[in-house]
Amino acid sequence: MKLSIVIPTIGRTAALRRCLSSLVFQADPGFNFEIIVVSNPGQQAVAEVVEEFSLSGTLIRYLALEQSGANRARNLGASVATGRYLLFLDDDTELAGQDFLLNLTEFIEGPRAEVAWGGYYLSPSAADFSSRAYNCAANLWLMKSCKAPRRRPVMVGGCTLVDRQVFTQVGGFDLKQMGAAEELALSQRVQAQGHRVVLNRKLSVHHHFQGGWVRALGNAYRHGRAKPSTQDPRLDSIPMRQTFSLVRRSLVLDQTLERGRRFQFLIPSLAAYYVVVLVGATVGRWKLRSEGASAPALGGIRSSSGQ
Repeated sequence: MKLSIVIPTIGRTAALRRCLSSLVFQADPGFNFEIIVVSNPGQQAVAEVVEEFSLSGTLIRYLALEQSGANRARNLGASVATGRYLLFLDDDTELAGQDFLLNLTEFIEGPRAEVAWGGYYLSPSAADFSSRAYNCAANLWLMKSCKAPRRRPVMVGGCTLVDRQVFTQVGGFDLKQMGAAEELALSQRVQAQGHRVVLNRKLSVHHHFQGGWVRALGNAYRHGRAKPSTQDPRLDSIPMRQTFSLVRRSLVLDQTLERGRRFQFLIPSLAAYYVVVLVGATVGRWKLRSEGASAPALGGIRSSSGQ
């Protein structure tokens, strides 16, 4: 088995059905793959969707997890995977084209210096403006990571390809990161072990972001609040001098952003998004300082567990 595809879901059956359809109707990639759907909590409706798609002949499994958290679901799927590589998708993503898996051949065949790859979030043609702006903000964050002084790329949570052995060695996804910055923490731990992480447009997926501006700005706040704990403040914001350059690159990457009469509001919308990220980061740093100040002194004695 070459590839194990892990998809966590919270029961969004319509989105999951779209994601699985894009997998089942792929062009023959020339290698074996399995799909592992992890539902948390377990739901009969999700099990029925998985059973329906298993009739196509694709190897697909259903797992139920009663504990909440996408990272728990991802780690559970990885623990039972048999593939050499793990591809993590979210249930609201869809493969961009029928050659997606075929394009993975160049990443998973033969000896490689890289062990982890990430793509970008593309907006489907029917996406509303808040969805396009959110996906653009996510892409700017990824592009920012490649332009930073240390050039340490970050994988996006809904589309991550990683060597399963390396994923296990670094401890998988961090359970403390609940729905925010999980891809940043994983990317850092992979690179801290001396491995390379690479972003590639061929791994980009269509992201059907749902929830409008309320969810988009809520995610921005949670992401900002989680980032100080990753010890990488360089990604808290994007300097204005880089913004327009990155937006131009994002428009080339995802040309659907220019559609619609509201395109002129993209820059103000991104500015508002990153203001909320900065507010969250400020709260996150304050919380870390407060927790550090309230922690009891150990008197120089180290615990036997090394913690």
